[in-house]
Amino acid sequence: MPSVHDSLLTGYDVDGRGRSVVLHTEPHQGGGTAFIDLVFHGVVAYHFEGDCLANIVSEVIEVPAERVVGDGAAFLQRFQQTGWPRGWNSQRESPSQFLSRPGLKVFELNCSYGMTGWIAAESLEKREVSTPA
Repeated sequence: MPSVHDSLLTGYDVDGRGRSVVLHTEPHQGGGTAFIDLVFHGVVAYHFEGDCLANIVSEVIEVPAERVVGDGAAFLQRFQQTGWPRGWNSQRESPSQFLSRPGLKVFELNCSYGMTGWIAAESLEKREVSTPA
């Protein structure tokens, strides 16, 4: 499967009922060799910030839950009042425990320019949509 390194992140779709998130990428100034969709299945939570509408992907990697929640204090303070993430009971488990449930993986999105974030999901599928003409 071709790499998404230095590809342009052109958009993303969220399907709440289907519990999926799709990141759409395309080749950009010598980076990336194909139009690739990164499809996350079994999503339980995600968080993106800093979208500048012209994001250049550096990498998408699996990371430990602690990397995205830290000690959990800011995570709890920032999100507890909104009911996010769905299915998390802060009285029974820490944010790290929630995101480390069996079968879940945490993927971190790193961009050299623009958006950063993470997705907690059961799996990641890379789909080659097409190759440039």
